[in-house]
Amino acid sequence: MSAIRLSAVALLCALASTAASAAPASATSRPIVYLIVVDGLDGDDYDAGNMPFVTSLGGTYYKESRSIMVAETNPNHTAMITGAYGNTSGIPGNAFALYAPLENEDSCKTTGALDFSKPPTPTSGENSNCVVAQTLFAAAKRQVPGRYVTAFATGKPKLGRLFSGRTVDPAKTDADVIFSPCGSDATEEDETYCSKVPLNPISGYALDDATVMDAVLAQMYQGPNATRPDFSFVNLHQVDSAGHATGDGAAYEQTARDADVQIKRLVDTLKARKEWERTVMLIVSDHSMDTTLSKITLTSRLENAGVPGGAFTAVQNGSVDMVYLNDRTSAERFALLAKMRAAILAGGGVDEVLYREDNPVDGGAEHTAKAVHPAWRVDGERHGDLFVTSKPGTAFSDPEPFSNPLPGNHGGPQTRDNLFVVTGGSPAVKDQEVGGTAAPFFDDTLINEGSAENVDSATTVAGLLGLDPPAQNDGRFLSEAFD
Repeated sequence: MSAIRLSAVALLCALASTAASAAPASATSRPIVYLIVVDGLDGDDYDAGNMPFVTSLGGTYYKESRSIMVAETNPNHTAMITGAYGNTSGIPGNAFALYAPLENEDSCKTTGALDFSKPPTPTSGENSNCVVAQTLFAAAKRQVPGRYVTAFATGKPKLGRLFSGRTVDPAKTDADVIFSPCGSDATEEDETYCSKVPLNPISGYALDDATVMDAVLAQMYQGPNATRPDFSFVNLHQVDSAGHATGDGAAYEQTARDADVQIKRLVDTLKARKEWERTVMLIVSDHSMDTTLSKITLTSRLENAGVPGGAFTAVQNGSVDMVYLNDRTSAERFALLAKMRAAILAGGGVDEVLYREDNPVDGGAEHTAKAVHPAWRVDGERHGDLFVTSKPGTAFSDPEPFSNPLPGNHGGPQTRDNLFVVTGGSPAVKDQEVGGTAAPFFDDTLINEGSAENVDSATTVAGLLGLDPPAQNDGRFLSEAFD
């Protein structure tokens, strides 16, 4: 048994003992755990009082917590449910590329041989076959089959696709209960778990966070013989949608207050059911938001500098661009990458350009992501050969100038400031603030050094349930949040 699990089991026993004395005789004594993601919420909005109900709950608030890089929805939700960074989770960004032909633009299933001498194929990665790290849902089924009931509810169809994996039983999803809107492009596979609910006609997501919370409340007990989920993973999506539409402004702040109301609905229901006393709730965000009225198109910048368009593939992730060589095997690749790096930096609006691997013609390891920002973990095979971040207020639009029209974006280090609160009705949860000293958004020393990062969510939830963390876990159990 791992050291993480040993320390967590001691806490689990304390939680269960407390709950057993408080809960009715018919209720189970083990804790109920929620991981609620307020998608796109900046931690500063919590500080500004835009989530008054969550603030009133108390608990442990990590003032300088961080999302992982890339600070996008898919890699951070994957980090929360697997404990893995983008270089091992299989999801390095909201979009990336693989050096093989793929079955479709959202998949990672190859239809031909892996070949680094040919151009890579971009993908959104919005498919469970893209996630290579073990999820908490799968870990619970493998470690203690039949003991735990798990649930997932999201307003974003793409997250339903991402976490509808069936690694344990091909006939069933790893999460026992899933709520996800079907979306206008739902496939036959999607329809085995998705729900036909009203959609926002612009985003294609569920109409609002209330729709998602309705599903969460319904998931508590489904059917006359059903048991309530021990663990629920919830995505409230409206803050992110507002931020993309308007930037970090009044509409964005209002949706934060709306999400606060939905969390209150859940807590009120738990209290009415006499279940709040054994509940531990992690309320987090996957990233924050930046108003980005200025756009950079690296494809045009490189071509104007004399780099042939057929030599590279640029994949944008808001305020991050990953640039892949169309031939990673060429003897001239290092000189080409050095030329590309210089051209990108010369154009302005760019913060950093980092190599995925050592470049012997440009400082060796000096300008690599691993040397400059080791905690970012952006040097995996699925990451670009160049990892480019923009300055605040600016985002990328590739491959064309009109590819990214959104007024609000995220992805870069300026949008890593997230929300991370451990709260709940359990008396084992401490009431405190951790890491109150403000730090630059690029400060890697905070990560897993007394603060919290999104990979810590999986480790902490697993510990609360008495499980070992998922197989590729890199997070830590947030022991300081509990007595």
